[in-house]
Amino acid sequence: MYRLRLFLAIIICLSPSTLSYGQLYFGAGAGYQMPFGTFEESNNSSMTYIIQLDNRYYCKFWYGLRIEYSEFEAKDNLAPQTPVYNDILNITPQIRYNFLSQNCYDDVVFPYLQAGLSFSSLGRSDSTSRFGIGALAGGGFCYGFSLLNSCMMLDANVSYNMPNIVIKDELRDNVQFLHLNLTLNVKL
Repeated sequence: MYRLRLFLAIIICLSPSTLSYGQLYFGAGAGYQMPFGTFEESNNSSMTYIIQLDNRYYCKFWYGLRIEYSEFEAKDNLAPQTPVYNDILNITPQIRYNFLSQNCYDDVVFPYLQAGLSFSSLGRSDSTSRFGIGALAGGGFCYGFSLLNSCMMLDANVSYNMPNIVIKDELRDNVQFLHLNLTLNVKL
C-alpha cells in the first residue's frame, strides 16, 4: 500500500496542469560521474547519458523527471572476488529553484538549486538486488536563448548523488558520486 501511495504522489506532482503545457522543456545531454568512498575503491569515473522533461511554467520553480544511464569500468588490480558495479539507471523526479533572477528565458544566465528523489537500478557483479531509492542535491546555471524559432536552454549542473541511501540491499554499501553534466533543453 505504501508503494502505491508513493507512486500516486509522484504522478500527481509530475502531472502538469493544462495551463502549463506551453512551458514543457525536453532536454538531452551528457555528464561525468566521479565516485566517492567504497564506490571509488572499486570503480573508475564514467560518462553519463541524460534525458529530462521539465515543467517550467513558474519562472523560479521548476519540476520534472530526469533519466540518467552510466556504464562503469572496474579499477585495475582488484581481487577477482571483489564485487564491482557495472551500470546504473537513475529515474529522478526533481525540483529546481531559481533564487536570483526574475527573468528566466531571455538571453540571461541564472543560477538555481535542485533536489531530487532517485529510483535506481544499480547493477553489480554479485547477485544482490539492483533496486535502490536515494536522493540528490546540487545546483547549476542555465542560459536561456532563442534559436531556429525555438526557446532553448543550456544547463550546466553539478549534483551530489546517493542513489541508494534510503533503500538498498543489506549487502551493499551506500553509493555516492559527484555528477557534472551539460544538457540542451528545447521548449516543446
